[in-house]
Amino acid sequence: MTIQVRGVQPDVALVELGGRLTLGDACQLLLQKVEELLRANKPRIVLEMTGLEFMDSAGLGTVVACYSKAKKAGGNLVLAAPQKKVFDTFRITHMDSVVKSFPSAEAAAQSFQSPAPPAPSTI
Repeated sequence: MTIQVRGVQPDVALVELGGRLTLGDACQLLLQKVEELLRANKPRIVLEMTGLEFMDSAGLGTVVACYSKAKKAGGNLVLAAPQKKVFDTFRITHMDSVVKSFPSAEAAAQSFQSPAPPAPSTI
């Protein structure tokens, strides 16, 4: 698996994934990269998945763990442009309702700028 990090906005890190995210070194590498970003005070993370060809259940668990770490750090982690095969893994497990997905890296980065939805009325 390949991982390349770049900034798309001053406070948003884009993590481009390529290859296969499967049990073993690939999962550890992604987790380490996200932890490095969080230590560098970059808790807004876009996982750009255009080049990710396959992800197994361990890969899914790693992405969810990274999402959780980003949330605990006061940020968020979203997906950009996952291939159908990869997105189906999120959909089948209902993780698509937890970790949000966007059609492009630009749309994913812009999601951080959107205001929070209003709280429900308690009247």
